[in-house]
Amino acid sequence: MKQSYTSACYDAKLALLLPWLREYASEFAAEKLTYFLLRMGEPQLKLDFQKHIYGPYSGKVRHVLFALNGTFLTGLSQKDAKPFQALPLLIDKKAEVDAYLEENTVASQKERLAKVKKLIDGFQSPAGLELLSSLDYLINEHKTFDCPVLSNELKNWSSRKEKMFSEFQIKVAINRLQEFRETLYHEF
Repeated sequence: MKQSYTSACYDAKLALLLPWLREYASEFAAEKLTYFLLRMGEPQLKLDFQKHIYGPYSGKVRHVLFALNGTFLTGLSQKDAKPFQALPLLIDKKAEVDAYLEENTVASQKERLAKVKKLIDGFQSPAGLELLSSLDYLINEHKTFDCPVLSNELKNWSSRKEKMFSEFQIKVAINRLQEFRETLYHEF
């Protein structure tokens, strides 16, 4: 079955971002990359992200990863990978993905990809992606950058988050998200 142009282009974008995560490529990471592509304004993504134990989650990204299985990554032949299970990437296909994107991606899409890379720079680990995406979700929900408010909301989200993230980490992540205020939070 042939993929639609929209689906193939999204698959290629995700395939381009996954190697940048290096050893952290996983279904979890793909969920977070997709979340941030959507937040940066990617119009092709028709996903609904909800609060979940590890942060915003759509549950549909695994289908895209399954479509990429054997083409750009391995480990999903049965759609049974665990969220943090490493997905071996077929790096020899990177040039093919790059060429596809160069030919089929407009400037605004390339700009969004670059913004996502810049946003998550230094936050590529699972904990970093969880913190950044969860705080973004809360900032968007509560329309505030107030650290005590967001810290409290993050800790109320789950006992996992309460134990995982220090006040310092929360402040650093909020500062990074504020760098993208114009793109992510233009409505407030």
